[in-house]
Amino acid sequence: MNDLRTLRPIDALAESGSLLNRRLWLVLLPIGIDLLIWFAPRIMLGAELIPLAEGSSATLDESADPEGTSIFTLVRQSNLLSLVLGIWVPSLGVAVSGEGPGATVVLESFQEFLLALVLLLPVSFLLGGTYLALIAAQVQERALPWEILLPRVLRLAKRLGGLVGIMLVVTVVPFAVASLMLSFVPLLGALLLLLSVALLLWVAFYVFFIVDSIALVRQSLPRVIRLTLDVIHANLWSSVGFFFLYWLIVFGTGVLWGPILSWEVLSFSLGRFIATIGNAYVGTWVTIALFKYVWNRILLHRGDTSSA
Repeated sequence: MNDLRTLRPIDALAESGSLLNRRLWLVLLPIGIDLLIWFAPRIMLGAELIPLAEGSSATLDESADPEGTSIFTLVRQSNLLSLVLGIWVPSLGVAVSGEGPGATVVLESFQEFLLALVLLLPVSFLLGGTYLALIAAQVQERALPWEILLPRVLRLAKRLGGLVGIMLVVTVVPFAVASLMLSFVPLLGALLLLLSVALLLWVAFYVFFIVDSIALVRQSLPRVIRLTLDVIHANLWSSVGFFFLYWLIVFGTGVLWGPILSWEVLSFSLGRFIATIGNAYVGTWVTIALFKYVWNRILLHRGDTSSA
């Protein structure tokens, strides 16, 4: 049996860059999603869905934040399409707001909001499943013909949906209880709210790695989650370091795309074109690195180099 070396985060980033340069077609899906977000209608939340942004509360927000950068304003300006489609695939539309050439659709009721989620989430899961399956195949050096890709994408889409369901139960329920307690016992409610925020951050950290494990390990969702938790606990500080390094690269390059977006040549959005390609490349690069890191640690945890 060949010895498997421990892949450090920096090593994973270096190897993923070489792999991506040989498989540049992996950036096509992120670029396509960004183009869809740019030209499709922007889906906005209406006043009925964010009542706190209106009336007296709005007056308070405007007086405290005359430039319109309050949390309510940011939520109202968010494009639901970019937020939902960009969950699993690197998307410039999530990090950078702005008017696109498409029309604007405003969701004025909770029923319309639910309908939009029902229509968009399956598309998000399928796109995410496709992207994750393609990267996992490259990292594991496995062939992925069309007759295998389709059922695998459907399987991954179901697992992503199950993971989202678990996240909602684990995070939304504590926030709902905390919000309810704020009305009756403010001090206890505030404490519960802080604990809920801490729980949300804790869950987000683990989900960051679980998503990749879902695509790498062909087991049931509960077993994959359990395996990922064991792997993270065995490599806690390394995993924490990779987590912060990943987001440092993503947010650091995201700052770079902002000024580039405004570049225009003869009314052509050259900056948007450059930023879209750059973001797709960087996002795919760090995603491959994360896959390599997780796969390496899973193999080390299992004590062999056999396929999972």
